[in-house]
Amino acid sequence: MTTPVGRLPPEARLVRFQSSIDKADWKLAFMGGDERARIEGFHPDGHAVMATAVRGRAVHAYVFADAGKKTRKWVATNPDALTYFLVHQQLPAGAARRRPYRKCRCGKRRYPTQALAKAALLDILTNKELRQGRRATETRAYRCPDDDRVWHLTSRKSWRHGTPAHRRREP
Repeated sequence: MTTPVGRLPPEARLVRFQSSIDKADWKLAFMGGDERARIEGFHPDGHAVMATAVRGRAVHAYVFADAGKKTRKWVATNPDALTYFLVHQQLPAGAARRRPYRKCRCGKRRYPTQALAKAALLDILTNKELRQGRRATETRAYRCPDDDRVWHLTSRKSWRHGTPAHRRREP
């Protein structure tokens, strides 16, 4: 699941995934900083990959993969398996497939991708219209600040850092 921790900053440790995501022609999203970085790749059929790097820690890799008849879920795997997944849209035989540790402890409903969170938001807003104008509380989707693999819905117009439900943890 992890690669050795190097002296490189978090952004630099994710460059190899950027190249692989570009070569596989997936949509790319990147967030970087001095202390932590995240890179994501999205395929039109709903598959997704994510790699995260935090200063002083190993790179963690995740794929949003089919789970048989169950709903797709994030699966923790090793970085090499993530690269294989980009080409074949399945993990290689014998690759690590672990349930990722959940960092989100806020008690809010969790959505595994932004697309699923926005679809749920659209359902809420549609139901609001059907209920003849009753106010829907949720107005937007946002990424959980504690867990990069989780999205929530909120009624707040903008993010306020340090709300009780989500206090950002320092790495």
